[in-house]
Amino acid sequence: MNKSSPIPEFRVLIVEDDSATRKKKKKVVTKAGYFTDEASSAEVALELIQKNKYHIVVTDIGLPGQDGLELLQEIKKRDPLIQVVMLTGEVTMSRTLQTLEFGATDFILKPVDVEELLMIIRMCEGKILRWWGIMRAAFRRKKKEEKQFGAGQ
Repeated sequence: MNKSSPIPEFRVLIVEDDSATRKKKKKVVTKAGYFTDEASSAEVALELIQKNKYHIVVTDIGLPGQDGLELLQEIKKRDPLIQVVMLTGEVTMSRTLQTLEFGATDFILKPVDVEELLMIIRMCEGKILRWWGIMRAAFRRKKKEEKQFGAGQ
């Protein structure tokens, strides 16, 4: 990652009920330079999201209990800027449209290709950095306008 990035540490949460698969994804994402946590269920993921700031969540749709679509909706209610990438073994047109309707950034078909996973995470990182730059520019513009307006009084 870029040392001059305004976000010093991109945080990724991997949500997957299969322990071996989850640990493999965590290892790959961590090795790529991201701070990575893991959760075995939507409920655990929401607890972690309550305690920590995550920029990207990678979640399986087929989770026990609360499924990945419900998790996606809850994440977007809490923080609409979190990028959520959905993983699925079965793709249907209705499922794809639902994930997009509920605010997913992207989705990946299983079995997950680690290069594709990292490419999509980097895409999410780029999107966040772009938004960060836009927000900083808007803040600077507002401060400049306030200063000019205040100077005219």
